[in-house]
Amino acid sequence: MLSTRLKSLIQIIEQHAVGEEFYDIACDHCLVGEYFFNENRFSKVYCIDQSRKALEIAFERLKRNNLYSQIPDGFFYKNSALEINHEKGENLTLQKKSTLLLAGIGGHTLTRILDGLSGEKNFSHFVLSPHNDHVHVRRFLAQKGFGLIEESVVQDKEHFYEVYVVSMAERAPIHPYGSKIWQNPNNTSYLRYYVEKLSRYPNSSENALIIEYLKQFI
Repeated sequence: MLSTRLKSLIQIIEQHAVGEEFYDIACDHCLVGEYFFNENRFSKVYCIDQSRKALEIAFERLKRNNLYSQIPDGFFYKNSALEINHEKGENLTLQKKSTLLLAGIGGHTLTRILDGLSGEKNFSHFVLSPHNDHVHVRRFLAQKGFGLIEESVVQDKEHFYEVYVVSMAERAPIHPYGSKIWQNPNNTSYLRYYVEKLSRYPNSSENALIIEYLKQFI
């Protein structure tokens, strides 16, 4: 069962997908990867996660859906269209222009994975949704030469999730405190929530700068 967050991520991926291959790094239960495998949107889908427990749950579901006949030894499965790997996702080499999803992980973990990527990444599209350290992620992206394609917020029940679509082939600058995300009137609730959250830590000079910057959008 896809959550509101995952459905929204799938919608964003469909809008901005490029290339023939899709990577879901830190895929958890491989729900997004299974969706795109069933839709035949990409010629190859890679699901990658370091959690053996999460992938065991994914394999059991895939068996019930008749996508796998058995859980393979060595916790690795590969066929012509779907590949599942039990690993951290660091130091990957992209063989082709691809679409990548990194969501549901910390900002520092996300940037470490991005920093280790090599191969055909210059024209690939990255859909990123870290659950913390958003300023760190944006600064990293700007420093590494990524440009902003889209920036939005997904709300699932009482939780908010920032989502960035970026590419090294895009030239639109990435502001460390966000830009497009605050210009969308649909994100007003999140903007107020974010400012209130930052206000809880008045001794942080960075938070004070962010709040001052965000006042122009309130």
